[in-house]
Amino acid sequence: MQLIIPLAGKGTRVRPYTYVTAKPLLQVAGKPVLAHILDKFAGSGLPITEAILIVGYHGEQIREFFEGYGRFTARFVEQKEMLGQAHAVLQARHLVHEDAIILFVDTLFEGDVGFLKDVREDGVIFASEVEDPRRFGQVKHGEDGIVTDFAEKADPPVSNLVNIGFYYIKDTELMFRCIDEQIDRGLKTKGEYFLPDTFKLMLEKGTRFRVAKVDAWLDAGVPDTVLGTNRYLLEHGHAGVQEGATVEGCVIRDPVSIKAGAVCTGSVIGPGVSVGNARVEDCFLEDTIVEDGVSVKDIIVKHAILGDNTRTKGNPKSIRL
Repeated sequence: MQLIIPLAGKGTRVRPYTYVTAKPLLQVAGKPVLAHILDKFAGSGLPITEAILIVGYHGEQIREFFEGYGRFTARFVEQKEMLGQAHAVLQARHLVHEDAIILFVDTLFEGDVGFLKDVREDGVIFASEVEDPRRFGQVKHGEDGIVTDFAEKADPPVSNLVNIGFYYIKDTELMFRCIDEQIDRGLKTKGEYFLPDTFKLMLEKGTRFRVAKVDAWLDAGVPDTVLGTNRYLLEHGHAGVQEGATVEGCVIRDPVSIKAGAVCTGSVIGPGVSVGNARVEDCFLEDTIVEDGVSVKDIIVKHAILGDNTRTKGNPKSIRL
């Protein structure tokens, strides 16, 4: 079983943070989004032989991250043109020789994945129930849980189940042939080659996909949802002060995550705060992510992301702890 993760996007919806940091390496609850995803599979019991990373913008940062990760063998392939999801996956064709899990880096989730090793159908489409599915790609299925159709932002909706960008495919050779057909026929959604259009072609050829619901779907695609994901993870077992962090004269309002190497003095920190390898002095932080290399002093920060290597000094008269 191989794990395919497309990572080539520029992360434009998370700018300005992604001007200097690859979006998959933005930190939530004490570690990069990509590390949360990989850790989920590393501890799943699935027979994953390697991770295939499709890189592009800031690809060198992804490679550097994997040099220190160590829980998976990784291979890299570059997507030079941003032509959509299916085109991204197609770049890995020469490396894929087993059944595959495909997961987009915006997709953090809670739920079991170990059952994939026992799936009898040809694949699994992971989905989540939402109140307003009109804003998402929808997945329609029968009473037996087998997918019958995909619809992109249909109104009225065909289902309240939406595609979260997480798939398990047994017949990867057929998938690549369907991507070829999709590109040859110019089957696009919003000008790009989307994987749900690939899967519709696979349905036409007899593929049986099962729907699997996740317990929670956490988005890391825009700043507000990155902060929301950070809060959720802190509230669900990812909080704590790591050994090696220096915390002196601070009021800690849980849940918070403070990384080894952080130096925090004279501050009120939390709730909903993650501090990377950073320096925080005489500050008030709430619902905030402080990335690595940040140095902040005498400021009040609420509902914000302080990107890598930010340097900010405020007015000490404005802080009364």
